[in-house]
Amino acid sequence: YVAIFNEECRHLKAPTFVEVSQRNTKGSTLRKLEIAKHKAAKVLSEGEQRAIAIADFITEARLNPHNRGLIFDDPVSSQDHERREMIANRLVEHAKVKQVIVFTHDIVFFHRLKTTAEEQKIGLEITTVRKASETPGIVRPELPLPAQKVGDRIGWLRNRLVKLRKFEKEGDQ
Repeated sequence: YVAIFNEECRHLKAPTFVEVSQRNTKGSTLRKLEIAKHKAAKVLSEGEQRAIAIADFITEARLNPHNRGLIFDDPVSSQDHERREMIANRLVEHAKVKQVIVFTHDIVFFHRLKTTAEEQKIGLEITTVRKASETPGIVRPELPLPAQKVGDRIGWLRNRLVKLRKFEKEGDQ
């Protein structure tokens, strides 16, 4: 565990001086991260803690040969732009051998992931989950409007305007 964990920390430029103590009981593992006998949370920034958490999560997944995928929910919150790029690169590297699912609101990070995957010729499927009016959970196989190119947004708005004018003409509120 420790060797893989330190490797993942190096990829993310996360602190590698963190001591990992582990206790296993049937069906569960408890890991404690410390620096000079102090809780890591008392010494490290929030961004460093999150980078270490990502390294720990990836390490755990790598140790299980039956694990076929990784799921991340906003993995770059509290991260600076350099580490965001490192995380994007690392997730794309893992996408070469496992399915990687990333939920994010961060359009810049999303574009970094997308660009990196395209550069490395890694298959990518984009899905947007959004809320419209009072209806949550609308799933579309497209980029969210703010992430689309300007020309595509203008096209979408023009199409929407045609539909709205039709509704207006028919008296459909």
